[in-house]
Amino acid sequence: MEVVKPIKEYPWFVILVAVISPLILYSNNLGEVTLASLWVPIILSVMVGLGIFVLSYVIIRDYHKAGFVTGVIEIVLFSYGHIYNLLKPVQIAGISIGRHRYLLVPIFLIACISIYQIIKSQSDYRNITKIFNLVFSIYFVFQVVIIGIYELRSFISQTRAHEGSEIIEVDDNDKNQRDIYLIVLDAYSRSDWLKEWSGFDNTEFLDALEDMGFYVVECSRSNYSYTIQSMTSELNMDYLQNLSVPYTNMEMSARLKNSDVRNTLKNLGYEFVFFETGYPWIEMTDADQYIAADEISLFNDDFQFLFLKTTLLLVPYDAYRVIATRQIDIRAEQQASRVWSVLSHLKQPLQSTNPVFVYAHIVSPHSPRIFNVDGSINYKWEQEAQQTTQTTYQYLNNEVLEIVADILKGSDPEPIIIIQADHGDGDLGYRNLILNAYYLPQGGSNHLYSTISPVNTFRVIFNHYFQKDYPLLEDLSYYSHEDSRFDFELILDPYEECRSLKEQ
Repeated sequence: MEVVKPIKEYPWFVILVAVISPLILYSNNLGEVTLASLWVPIILSVMVGLGIFVLSYVIIRDYHKAGFVTGVIEIVLFSYGHIYNLLKPVQIAGISIGRHRYLLVPIFLIACISIYQIIKSQSDYRNITKIFNLVFSIYFVFQVVIIGIYELRSFISQTRAHEGSEIIEVDDNDKNQRDIYLIVLDAYSRSDWLKEWSGFDNTEFLDALEDMGFYVVECSRSNYSYTIQSMTSELNMDYLQNLSVPYTNMEMSARLKNSDVRNTLKNLGYEFVFFETGYPWIEMTDADQYIAADEISLFNDDFQFLFLKTTLLLVPYDAYRVIATRQIDIRAEQQASRVWSVLSHLKQPLQSTNPVFVYAHIVSPHSPRIFNVDGSINYKWEQEAQQTTQTTYQYLNNEVLEIVADILKGSDPEPIIIIQADHGDGDLGYRNLILNAYYLPQGGSNHLYSTISPVNTFRVIFNHYFQKDYPLLEDLSYYSHEDSRFDFELILDPYEECRSLKEQ
């Protein structure tokens, strides 16, 4: 009669190795991805690991050796992409060693030799199995604790921000409250700077907006240099320095998602509508209407694609790109699918019996700028950067004009529409130069001026349409570097014409 092995003697580490791989990647990208993105890589990794183990056991007929053979294969499978990316910039005698042709052979030989040694070894692997089970169990728990602590802190931050947000008291004396559209074109530069650095003349688009009744702000600048900072400031109608929000992405995100503007409009009976962006820091899945992106791309989930690129599957993916003459670019397709989805849904009437506050954050013309004029992807966008920058702007301009026409045609009373960027493109001074245009019917535009910045957007709206009396803040711009995003530096407009306007 065969004695049943104690559970601790089985090589459970093969499952742990499979699970730990996506967990490590997730913990290194906390805040950039959501837990929902984690389950598919975990499930697939475990299935692959178990499949390799079962096959190894069928061949070797030894649980312990099969476990270590599986471990070797899993390490190669789940770490190849990391090794490839680490060695990609390395050159020896002018030859780049970080290429598949140079890496696959030695890695394959090392794996084969290791597997051969395991199979032929006369050693007793039972005690080693117990050690590996313990080590990987501890490491698994360590990763889970890191992720768990972060998610708990994030939940606490969201709760604290929700409870601490201000609901502005307003007089609800307008029976026909206007729909409010905040359309943010990520990294859309101001026309003067746009023409200087890309050669694209945006005059036709701006003239078309003015013909439709928009006030186009000639010298507008963002108040901050990055999305989460700019949008948190705008939707709380104040500078970050005055909001008592800790300078972390987690706390800033919580305050953005529980902003004073959103909560005040909710108190007025507005429905909040948000479109999926793919960026967790600004994702507001608790909106009254959360409109998920259409799954046009094969990999709509950034984390799942990132995980693929850390595994041995990177090899067939790169090979397919070559065979297909590089007419595949998952990064570009992810970007395009989200842009297509938001633009498409904005053209469709929103179903609501209440007024709506629509926040549509379109992740373009933020890089990668990938569109042809007709909205298709230019797969040579890296080689044709200047041309594709211009065609991306042209495509977005055409779509925005069509969307605005549809909104105006289907709205009664006339809506409030804000079309602006969260920040621009460029370095010190120039990055804060943004598109900013307002459609404020019934005299709302009378409160606008040529240097107004987003921090005053909803102060003007609440003052004119909801009878408030907010003083307008001084329009200031703060720049910060990529590696120190909360070290703010007060900057002036780099164009003399706009500096002189501000001084008047």
